[in-house]
Amino acid sequence: MGTNIVMGIFNSAVTYQARNGSTLITNTLRNFWETNLLYNHLTDPRVVYDPYLHRWIAVCAADTGTTNSSILIGVSSGSNPTNGWNQWQIKADTNNLFWGDYPYLGFNKHWIVIQVNMIDLTFNQPQRSHIYVFNKTNLYAGNFTAPTFIVHTNAEAAGNEVPAITYDTNLSTMYLLQSANGNTNGSGYLRLFTITGAVGSEVLNNVTNPVYIQVSNAWANAWTNYYPEFGYDCCFAPQSNTAVRIGTVVDARLGNVVYRNGHLWAAQTIFLPTNDVARRSSIQWFQIKPSTEELIQCGRIDDPTGVEYYGFASIGVNKFNDVLIGYTSFSTNYYASVAYSFRDFYNPMNTLRPRRVYWYGEGPIEGVSRWGDYSSTTVDSLNDTDLWTIQEYAGPSPEPLIGIAGTRWAHVSVPVPTNDNFAASYAISGAQGSTNGTTIRATRESGETNHAGNANTPSVWYTWTAPGNGNVAFELTNTFFAGSQAALAIYTGSSVSSLTLVTNRAAPAPNVTFNASSGTAYRVAVIGYNNSAANFTFKWIQPTAPYFVEHPQTTNVVVGENVTLNSAAIGAPSPGYQWRREGNNVSGATSSSYSINDVQFSHGTNYTVVASNVSGLTTSSVAALIVHGDSAARLSNWVFTGSEFRVRIGNSLTNRPYVVQTSTNLNTATTGFPSSPTGCRIGTQTCT
Repeated sequence: MGTNIVMGIFNSAVTYQARNGSTLITNTLRNFWETNLLYNHLTDPRVVYDPYLHRWIAVCAADTGTTNSSILIGVSSGSNPTNGWNQWQIKADTNNLFWGDYPYLGFNKHWIVIQVNMIDLTFNQPQRSHIYVFNKTNLYAGNFTAPTFIVHTNAEAAGNEVPAITYDTNLSTMYLLQSANGNTNGSGYLRLFTITGAVGSEVLNNVTNPVYIQVSNAWANAWTNYYPEFGYDCCFAPQSNTAVRIGTVVDARLGNVVYRNGHLWAAQTIFLPTNDVARRSSIQWFQIKPSTEELIQCGRIDDPTGVEYYGFASIGVNKFNDVLIGYTSFSTNYYASVAYSFRDFYNPMNTLRPRRVYWYGEGPIEGVSRWGDYSSTTVDSLNDTDLWTIQEYAGPSPEPLIGIAGTRWAHVSVPVPTNDNFAASYAISGAQGSTNGTTIRATRESGETNHAGNANTPSVWYTWTAPGNGNVAFELTNTFFAGSQAALAIYTGSSVSSLTLVTNRAAPAPNVTFNASSGTAYRVAVIGYNNSAANFTFKWIQPTAPYFVEHPQTTNVVVGENVTLNSAAIGAPSPGYQWRREGNNVSGATSSSYSINDVQFSHGTNYTVVASNVSGLTTSSVAALIVHGDSAARLSNWVFTGSEFRVRIGNSLTNRPYVVQTSTNLNTATTGFPSSPTGCRIGTQTCT
């Protein structure tokens, strides 16, 4: 996975694809390697990308099983693998006693390291390991110098010492990891090697003084059904619609090894249970701290029921220690399919998220076939965060019972905070508010200060412009994981490298206060103290005294009715209320409205409400409650003017409906005026 191109290298082809999956160029493996290299056939190619110096590195075995066996190595001339390569060839064994098989590839700041299993030409059995240590600087410059040649000759212990793909520009040591033994007295063991020394004078360490990493759970190293005519353990993987199992190389060699953030990560296929008749394959993965030779994590992808088989895993790790494991999933319920399992860096130890099958197989694979070589998982070189995996699956069958193996990519996009960088700070506003955020996968920028006096402080940023003068309080709630700390730091300034500290505090749920100046933009860093990280709620408030936007109103009411006086006030923080009657507090009347049920004459008096917060209090205007014995209205004498009679209605209550009837004989009223938009409402109209 390069910056713009996804490169795949297979026995049958070399492909260059855009990130959207479109194919740019397809080549044969033979045409990829220069014609001036001398070989007859090629197998077991690998390719990795160096994200620091932006070069592709490829390796391939040539003429396996013969005295002409050799190893091909190539490096791209730049970040674009379609723009040319420098390629070289090394004879696997100058004495013509062994041939080289299944090369592994790793790199660090100084070296490109290739490990090759050496097979005896007479008995066709692995006997030793050859390790080639190349000067990376010279190869990148297009200058080939003979590598340091290291031989591990112990036939019982040599083989599959996997060099690490090293994501660390300062590490001089090259680590190699080997699956040594799956079951010794109920425990499994990994073996750790190192390559150290000056460039050109490298040595392999821990050969005669082995360093083992003990794993408490045992596993079987290989499938137990041995087919000598094929030369390897064979045919364990189930598939749908046929009893034929997929033939493949099946042992517990590590798929790949990654060095990241001071740890080694690796994945392998294992077989369970550990008795002589292994029933299923599973994936096992590790996190190891090589500086202390300590196993940090070990987990498995396993189906104890034996319905699902998993195999041929590769592992990728990003800068946050998120992990992606890609692999093939087998079952009698479907054809060989491609899957992955993801682990957030904060997930419980030794666990992964549930498996995801990202492409199901499309047809059966018939007969003995090499399976599992095409498994690669890597971090995205553009952001060092997203993860990609390519895995082998059963493609559609061109003929009945003759499937074709294919590969499928998956891109796992990992979320990061959008306000991780100072320049992308999230603007918040107002005297009071809250917002949810996260420091999960937050980072530190170049030039960023040590917040709250701590250098391990990834941060996210907010900008708040004070709407007025006065004290302001910021706080974090719902924060972080148990035992960890957050920090809040407040600054002024226009760039991350030139900030002026206002105040800061580190605590499990920190809060700070300071005196803000109106119109000043304050930069707020929410920080994972000592690299802590989680979701949080960020609250801010600059207190202001309450102000009534709705005062209670004078109201007429009849004895026995219910009445409610209403008010509304604003302020920061939101004010509380206390109703008063003739200046005395009314017990329990502490909301913006005050209701009285079954009003009596004794309730008729003046009412006010007080709104208060930390910045002060204010009192509403007076509202009189006028209590009447009834709601009957009184008519004035009639007045005749021209052709109209007029009358005035008095002693009536506001907002009450009345009906006025007129007649020369009230016993037989002829005209009614209901209380409606076209009738009469006392205090607003005169009926005619």
